[in-house]
Amino acid sequence: MRPKYIFCFVCICISRLMNILFGVYIQLWVMSFQKQGVIETKEESDATYRNIVLVIQLCVVLTIPIFGYLSDKVDLRVVIPFAFASRGIVAASFKSIDNPNDWDAYVLCVLLVITSVVQFLSVEVMFIRNMRSTIRGTMTGIAFFFGSVGTTTFVMVGGILFDKVGPWAPFMLVGATDGVIIIFIMIYLGLGLIKRDD
Repeated sequence: MRPKYIFCFVCICISRLMNILFGVYIQLWVMSFQKQGVIETKEESDATYRNIVLVIQLCVVLTIPIFGYLSDKVDLRVVIPFAFASRGIVAASFKSIDNPNDWDAYVLCVLLVITSVVQFLSVEVMFIRNMRSTIRGTMTGIAFFFGSVGTTTFVMVGGILFDKVGPWAPFMLVGATDGVIIIFIMIYLGLGLIKRDD
């Protein structure tokens, strides 16, 4: 098996967390501010979450075509570590938010989405680039397995951290995991196992 595929399988474990991160933990994170008294009612909490989702969806619609186009043009050996490092920093920054209605909360949510989209697209493009048609189904199945393992582990550990540590803890877990993946990526790139056209 080519080193590129092992590299991508490891990255896929983390890059496919998007749906859980946005669909579950951002909503729980917003709801936690009602318990803290920062948000007064459930209606306000729901409205805040809807507003965040609206802004996120707008940004995704505007940026995905651009990132999709660029992912075919740029050197993914630069983009992938940049995406993991950026999302790691953004995710860890959620601990500093005091009110989800503040502008910085919206900025972090948008940046979390954008960096996750870049991360996801760049890994997926590297994974399928130059893949032989005779192994495409098998490799896609293996990638799905790794993505499922990463997502399931994150749901379980993130839920425990949310309850035991705090609403920001699942995001910190993402930041820490991205940091570990960065080390893996730098080792891989340092050994020259990924080529420019991979």
